[in-house]
Amino acid sequence: MVVYNDIVGHESKTFQDAWKAAGYGDIKIECVLGRFADLYARAEVEQVTKKYVGDLWPNPATSTWTLKSDGFTVQYNPKDVLPTLNDPSVKWFSPPYIDPDGYYFADATDSALYGIIVNTDLVPPDKYPKSWMDLATDPYWKGKMLQNHPASLRIGGWWTLIMHQMYGDEYLDKVAAQDPIVTTEGAGEQALYVCRGEYALTFPGRGDTVMLMPPGTPCKLLFPDEGVFAVTTYNSLLNGAPHPNAALVLMEFLMSQEAQRSYVEVGRTVFRVGVPTLYPEQDLTGKKIIPLFEEGWFLENSNRLFEEAAKRYDL
Repeated sequence: MVVYNDIVGHESKTFQDAWKAAGYGDIKIECVLGRFADLYARAEVEQVTKKYVGDLWPNPATSTWTLKSDGFTVQYNPKDVLPTLNDPSVKWFSPPYIDPDGYYFADATDSALYGIIVNTDLVPPDKYPKSWMDLATDPYWKGKMLQNHPASLRIGGWWTLIMHQMYGDEYLDKVAAQDPIVTTEGAGEQALYVCRGEYALTFPGRGDTVMLMPPGTPCKLLFPDEGVFAVTTYNSLLNGAPHPNAALVLMEFLMSQEAQRSYVEVGRTVFRVGVPTLYPEQDLTGKKIIPLFEEGWFLENSNRLFEEAAKRYDL
């Protein structure tokens, strides 16, 4: 079975032991890694030539919506074929989202939390931002922040869209006026820069990078008053998948407590209640998660908002 992205933690002993104990040891999982543009190109060639290789597309919302709109994924109606989605004994911090059109489900496997990361050696506690709004209004942060590219399909672009919905253009203009340093590197690299003391603060900051730092590393994931946002996996079945049944077996398995323990071990956060956590940031009890923008809104507005962001930052 070929998966177009990483099944985080699937090579760990926890995952492999549980996969074999469930009787699936003969099903081999091959993960093809790469940026969305590269994975999309592979999927597109397969769809055009009808020489199919990929089975499962477990990726963030925006790339999943793009494949759906291009007709590259299957309408497989997850609730009809995945028992866990119908099991009343399984409780969730946030219930799984099922595409009304039946092409994917989300919020049921793993997620990466994104908030604000500060270096605790460089930033005194009384200057920690308490709100996303502080990034726009506190003059202390002018010229001191590292920001993920705000006009891309990566996490920096998600931040732009989410904050536009929350606070509008005036807020985005004020953040840009704080002269943050914009990077095209991944959110994990951003977090490392802050943990090493090269920058005082980064946003949106990837929480699992902080969780996996050695004890005593001077960095902290902050949870703003409005909440953090979670990049969850949206699970789709590719058109022409050579191993569709194996892909369904894997999707069902990924919702099990055994599989979700392997996510927790690598710093990911899960929405299934009852999975033991290793880091305090993973415990969602009492924490706010900012809702993601909707598929239709994204397809209608994202290109315009990304163009405006590029102009705002002179990118």
